[in-house]
Amino acid sequence: MDFDLTLVFQMGILLVLLGVLNGLVLRPTLDVIVRREKCTEGALAEAESLRRQGDDDRDAYQQEIREAGRRAQVIRDALVQEGREMEKKLLQDARQKVLDSLGKARGEIANERSIAQSTLDASTHDLARELTAKFLGREV
Repeated sequence: MDFDLTLVFQMGILLVLLGVLNGLVLRPTLDVIVRREKCTEGALAEAESLRRQGDDDRDAYQQEIREAGRRAQVIRDALVQEGREMEKKLLQDARQKVLDSLGKARGEIANERSIAQSTLDASTHDLARELTAKFLGREV
């Protein structure tokens, strides 16, 4: 093996070339890769944070919808109950009016009946006398 100065010179050139390439190419490339990884990790962390926030917002929204549905059901039940009570009151009022009208009509009918009865009673005597007179052919 022949160890001469060219080998040392070539090794020196190789080391200088590695140093220059390390400074000009390798370090900037590694820095770009590291920054890209940090950005990617940051973006992934931000995306995960946004996903969690979106899930929380969706859960809160659904909870609000359920709560609004419950409130609407309570209001609807109250309105139905109020409607039933109003219907009951209207029916009672109408029933009372009908009963009052019926009572008034019955009173009027009874009054008219008694008037008619008294008129008929008074007329009956005269009619009986006329019929008897016609039947007998003479005045009674």
